[in-house]
Amino acid sequence: MHKFFALIVILSNLNLAMSCGKVSWAIDGIYSKGPMKKFTKLELFSGLAKKGGPCKEMGNYKPTSNQKKLLKLLLDKQFVSYLKKYGKEIFFIHDCLVTQKKTPNYSKLISIYGNYGCSSKEILFVNSQNGGNLRSTPNVFNNKLTLLPNGAKLEVIKHLGEWIEVKVLRYNPYFTPPCKFKKPCKKGFIHNSLIQ
Repeated sequence: MHKFFALIVILSNLNLAMSCGKVSWAIDGIYSKGPMKKFTKLELFSGLAKKGGPCKEMGNYKPTSNQKKLLKLLLDKQFVSYLKKYGKEIFFIHDCLVTQKKTPNYSKLISIYGNYGCSSKEILFVNSQNGGNLRSTPNVFNNKLTLLPNGAKLEVIKHLGEWIEVKVLRYNPYFTPPCKFKKPCKKGFIHNSLIQ
């Protein structure tokens, strides 16, 4: 019986170490909203910068919407003191907010935080609740390599009509899905309706 309770304690501690919140919750908490509003602004900013804070890891399964919120946060003048300390790290850790490059305020971010260290390659994210199939050829006929989870980070190799040849940069923080071959799938094709 004692072993059972010890196992529950170990598993619950493991779960807490993996993730205790979401990036969107931390941003909302900074604005005194949502489930993480009880934490201090210092804890939340340091957490977003992965410099400490209340969580060792925060879920980031909606990078596009999170990057939209981060764009607003990183330009918000009411948080100047926190942004001086953590803004640059937040910008770079969150992929230089690549999904926001076409927005009018993106040039302001670059003027403040610079773009040294940002990839010059086109970066996309899987943006489908059910994930997206990585395929060996640009069609849907019996060529599925693996299912990429929502939020997987991809680098574009080339565009082929409705298909994009990609290199997988990151599946997600917690697992690598099974692949048809021995090694995790790193290159393939994904339909453009599944990315952003």
